[in-house]
Amino acid sequence: MIPIFIISDNRQHPGQVRLRESLIRHGWEYFEVEEPFQGWGYKIMRIRQLIDQYPQFERFIVMDGFDTYAVAGPGEIPESFLTTTDVIASAEKGCYPHPEKAVHFNHYFTPWRYPNAGQVFIYAPRYVALTDRIGYGIDGIDQIWHTDRAIEGETQMDWQCELFQSIAFEAPGDFTLENGRVINNVTLSRPLLLHGNGRTPLDKFYEL
Repeated sequence: MIPIFIISDNRQHPGQVRLRESLIRHGWEYFEVEEPFQGWGYKIMRIRQLIDQYPQFERFIVMDGFDTYAVAGPGEIPESFLTTTDVIASAEKGCYPHPEKAVHFNHYFTPWRYPNAGQVFIYAPRYVALTDRIGYGIDGIDQIWHTDRAIEGETQMDWQCELFQSIAFEAPGDFTLENGRVINNVTLSRPLLLHGNGRTPLDKFYEL
């Protein structure tokens, strides 16, 4: 099974309680890493430490805790993720925090074309190779790290929203909510894990 690691500083936050309930309901194996916030770059280093702590997991998912939610279980992870040898970040509509880098992503054919660090699929050997070469100190911002790695072709994005779905900047007609699932009407995918990035409310998705 592909496990999920949740990195946050408050496992009792109402959003994380909702996330935890959804993971249990859909049969995910998960681990909550509760630690004081130490800067956005800390997560890059912490993921590397998780690889060393849990060598039995060659592939796993890392997610934020307060603003993510599961609508389906691990049995529906696309085969391409189960066999990937890449690190695959979620994709979102905003090129944050460096909008000038958006020009590097114009070849993607969906609005979700910029890396988001709030949900990432990790292939451990690839992540180790990247962090060994580039470094993984706590300075910096994980979102920038993923953006720059994608520009260099060193990591991938879930730009078809097959596993992850960013909800921020939702446009009319983006999604259909049906039978407990979210259907992306642009990519025709049925993502499993949602992210209300940019403080986007997830209330209507909690009702699924």
